[in-house]
Amino acid sequence: MRDHLLVAALTLTVLACGGDPAAPCDTDGDCVEGVCLDGVCRPRSDGGGVDAGDAGRDRDAGVGDAGTCAEDCGDGTCIAGVCCDADRSCDGTCCGDAQVCSFNRCVDIGGPCSGEEDCGEGGYCEPRLGDETMTCGDAPAATGRCLPRPPTCEPGTTPDPADPRCVASCSFVPPGGALNVVERYAWGSFDGDPAAPNVDDVRNSPIVINLDDDDCDGRITARDVPEIVVITSPDDVNRPDGSNAIGDLVVLGVREGALVEKLRVPAIANPWTYPAAGEVDGAPGNEIVVCSVDRRTVRAYGVDATDGLVERWQSEDLGGALCTMPSLADLDQDGDVEVITRGAVLDGATGAIELRYDAPPDGHVVVSDVDGDPAHTLEIVSSSRVWGLVGGALVTLADTGLRGNHPIVVQLDGVGNPEIVGMDVSTHAMTVWRYAPGEPGDHVVIRREIDINGPLDPGRCAASSAGRTRGGGPPTAGDA
Repeated sequence: MRDHLLVAALTLTVLACGGDPAAPCDTDGDCVEGVCLDGVCRPRSDGGGVDAGDAGRDRDAGVGDAGTCAEDCGDGTCIAGVCCDADRSCDGTCCGDAQVCSFNRCVDIGGPCSGEEDCGEGGYCEPRLGDETMTCGDAPAATGRCLPRPPTCEPGTTPDPADPRCVASCSFVPPGGALNVVERYAWGSFDGDPAAPNVDDVRNSPIVINLDDDDCDGRITARDVPEIVVITSPDDVNRPDGSNAIGDLVVLGVREGALVEKLRVPAIANPWTYPAAGEVDGAPGNEIVVCSVDRRTVRAYGVDATDGLVERWQSEDLGGALCTMPSLADLDQDGDVEVITRGAVLDGATGAIELRYDAPPDGHVVVSDVDGDPAHTLEIVSSSRVWGLVGGALVTLADTGLRGNHPIVVQLDGVGNPEIVGMDVSTHAMTVWRYAPGEPGDHVVIRREIDINGPLDPGRCAASSAGRTRGGGPPTAGDA
């Protein structure tokens, strides 16, 4: 059965029903005999001239008198007395040279595309019309041509498989099952001895981000294969001379079934800090943001035209609080991304300091909407404080006075503003509170200094371990 959804030919030919092509034309009136089809005078199937009822009728779109063709059309179809190639026949109409049959209607073929974003609103990228000669590395490039989106079927109806004229709305929910974790890839040169040095040691959480154009469409999109970003170092602690531990910025990727190192910038980051990544400078492509070795500055790296990592900028000294866990957000909602650290807020495009806190944070900070305002403006949150933009300055909105290092914002009870969970590493204590304008101090403490060790004796941990004297890293929340 011929595919009514889409024909695959880009250059299509209409066969005349007898005789060679005659004079060019715009309408039937330009032809001494016959009819005007596709800009050329064609003989009528009945051998006669133009009937009185035909005067002025334009058949350039392939619509003409009913009848039979003067010769055998072979694999084609006789439409309006003219042979139409099978690939152009579309529900009784012969599509034009720059058209294709899609869901039983002739539609214009649009420009080349690699994804739906190339086709604008109301269009999609049809890969079966792509250029098969284009390659991306050793594989064919993902190309297509833009077509109008097909009609959507009425609710509760499905298209006739033999005569499709619409697309049914559908969704798929994969079945649940047991979560069986299996190692798929591994990377590193660990020799089995945990003692330093291990040059590929990673002490921070990896992040996943698309950095390069894998499908050769000239853009960084979700269709590209993402990379894994880590900071590695052989230094367990500060160096014997008292200087800071030194880390390498490393980008990993999957190639030929293995996790391999793709990029490395040596000795530029502190290995005890966390990287961030996203589009920060307004130019196409994502950047990686890291804390410098001494944690006094922030550095941003992007991928250049040769797929190498290059430095985009390095900030000035943050002053006061050191860089540990940078965040990316459009804090002032002007369309540009800021880099938020516990020392200052930076311009994502240049690294220049945009804002400083009216009072320095006492620990790590995150960015979230904690006041529930209709505009969903963002606030900066620590374990004990909330800052907001007031008159273009960072102002403390609430201060609990409690100690803490690691915050997280989560909606625990489903009511009102979200809760802020803070962890104090030195006392392994957790506090839960929320920002509540109008209450004393504009906050409400829900749970105060809960010992996460409970009845467990810290003495069971080795004397030199963090669990003996401290405990409680960044908290995690979820529906378990």
